[in-house]
Amino acid sequence: MAAHNDRYSPRCFRTQLDAVEPGIYATALCGVKDIVDDPHYAARGTIATIEHPRLGPLRMQGVVPHMAGTPGPQIRPAPTLGEDTDDVLRELLGLTDRNTASMRADGVI
Repeated sequence: MAAHNDRYSPRCFRTQLDAVEPGIYATALCGVKDIVDDPHYAARGTIATIEHPRLGPLRMQGVVPHMAGTPGPQIRPAPTLGEDTDDVLRELLGLTDRNTASMRADGVI
């Protein structure tokens, strides 16, 4: 297998794909790095760059498909540990700021 790595690596596959005879259906096999670095994917907005609070600019999968005339949903990174705790306690459990302050003081949260 090692003897054939260069022959079948994603870097070479695009070159081989260009050499495929007309009428033969084929496509490139891409890994994550290939997709992130591919200009076609970038032009289509498949990979989006967002600002992560701790990591800075972060490249991640964009929203697919793109629909004409619609803004599309906003994407964001996964919340950091505890980022949504106050919202969950307040909105889902109905706790007051006084309740959460008391729980914090007692080391519960």
